[in-house]
Amino acid sequence: MTVLPSCISDNFHSRKEVVDLLVGDHDDSIYSRVISHLNSSQSSLAPSPSVDSIFTSLVQLLHRGPHSAVSIILGQNHLIARAKTIADAANQAEHLLEVHYASCIIHSPPSRVNNLNVLPLSVTSERRVFHLSKAAQPFPYVENYVRLVRSECHVISACLKNNLRSIAVVGSGPMPLTGVLMSAQLGVRVTLVDVDETATKLASSLVALWEGCGALQYGFVQTLCSDARHVNFTRNSRINSGIEADAVIIASLVPDEVKVSLVRNIANGDWDGIVGVRSAHGLISVANYEKANRCQLNEFMDFIGYVVPVGCVENGKVVGESEEPLALFPNDVLNSLELYTKRTENKRAAQKIGAEVRGHCDFRILEGDTLLPHNS
Repeated sequence: MTVLPSCISDNFHSRKEVVDLLVGDHDDSIYSRVISHLNSSQSSLAPSPSVDSIFTSLVQLLHRGPHSAVSIILGQNHLIARAKTIADAANQAEHLLEVHYASCIIHSPPSRVNNLNVLPLSVTSERRVFHLSKAAQPFPYVENYVRLVRSECHVISACLKNNLRSIAVVGSGPMPLTGVLMSAQLGVRVTLVDVDETATKLASSLVALWEGCGALQYGFVQTLCSDARHVNFTRNSRINSGIEADAVIIASLVPDEVKVSLVRNIANGDWDGIVGVRSAHGLISVANYEKANRCQLNEFMDFIGYVVPVGCVENGKVVGESEEPLALFPNDVLNSLELYTKRTENKRAAQKIGAEVRGHCDFRILEGDTLLPHNS
């Protein structure tokens, strides 16, 4: 297993070093290890000691950066191809990891986390999140999701001036931690939407299990197996023909063409909530998650701004972009978040929302790499 340096400073030498560790020709690079595994007799990307070792090394490398090294990869076609091989394998491995641990939790249900039949809303959000994080064990990335979702909730609430009652998560997957943690953090109703029938069944079983053990409020999280492009989103709870959602979150692994089509359909309707598209920047955008196509999305909705991991900011700007971030995620989060709102004639709504988000989410880095607003 490759031993990663404890800290890589952002200079040309370190950029070359991180590129070599990622897509180099030697046997210890992430690329070489992925190829070696895919060519072996045990080529499955389901959880195993070999797969876990490879992608733990990848995650560690992407956490440390420097993310400006992406410019070296983007300048050479063969390195782009190698990085895509890693990303494709990582995405498949992530899906299989979620399926594996969802099945493990279902077959070995957690014990009751409280002595109440129903988790009351009077319980603090911190306590609700704590209950869920315990019930989602032994999934290895629970705490990463907790930090990501906590930060996303701050931003989305700011976008909607805390007028947030319901959320839809598109591409929620078999391990629906984004949606259930958002419900726990904000006390809102959430609809999990996924086109994959197996993923939806696993997610539905987990929701029922977590409700049953007292980790999740009964009836607050629903699942829907559907192509989200055919779903009618509404902010009016009295309309029975649609899914109620003040915000729609689109997961990273939703294909780019589906993201664009979904945003176009939302923009053509009467819905006026906030769309959050999980994206990626820097090295993450070539070796793990796909970067959302902002140019195409911006054709249909107004762009509010980016929220990115701390390591994806260079000289005050988002790596590869001309804008400053609206807020920052902890450095152990790999996703970025792109925020969009319905287009208005004066085109100032997005700028106003962006300013409000900056004011509400004046983030500072605290001990342990946890980001919280100054007024928390």
